[in-house]
Amino acid sequence: MGVNGWATNIITSAFATAGLWYHVALVGSATTVQLYVDGALAGSTGRAVGTSSAPFRIGMTTNYGGTAFPGLIDDVMMFDRALSPFEIASVIAEATGSACPVTTTTTTTSSTTATLPALCADPTGDGVIKVTDCLHILKAAVGLLTCQPQCVCAPAGSLPATTTDALACLKKAVGQPVTLSCPCG
Repeated sequence: MGVNGWATNIITSAFATAGLWYHVALVGSATTVQLYVDGALAGSTGRAVGTSSAPFRIGMTTNYGGTAFPGLIDDVMMFDRALSPFEIASVIAEATGSACPVTTTTTTTSSTTATLPALCADPTGDGVIKVTDCLHILKAAVGLLTCQPQCVCAPAGSLPATTTDALACLKKAVGQPVTLSCPCG
């Protein structure tokens, strides 16, 4: 990440595999910059983002020969404040492109059953439980969708999708308590 050609580096073990899409979120404050990949914190630095009168660019620098990102960038969003991990998860979950999730009630729908990762297991096998691994539990719990085929139960069977399961899973993924409402603006 850079401003006016001067970079702020965030060291991370996350890497990109060609041919796959990733959700990348950069959250900056007065003291830190955090990098999230697919809803999981991938790295941070104790430096603030600088300011500049130079044009803002995503995926390209005008310095060092005008190097450009060799992939595709889609659905860029900018906010006037730092988003929380839960708000980043909400942005990822919104298939319609709306960054503001609908406020839901906290009624438990324990009768909903879906094929899901058992106790929010790691369905991608990358050793990290991500917010995106838990979103299908949350959506099934509040009746917003039927779980997709990529949610595989481990080892086998179905798991009741309750709001409590979803909140516990999200807490594990983001490392802090979460609620089902997200005020926007």
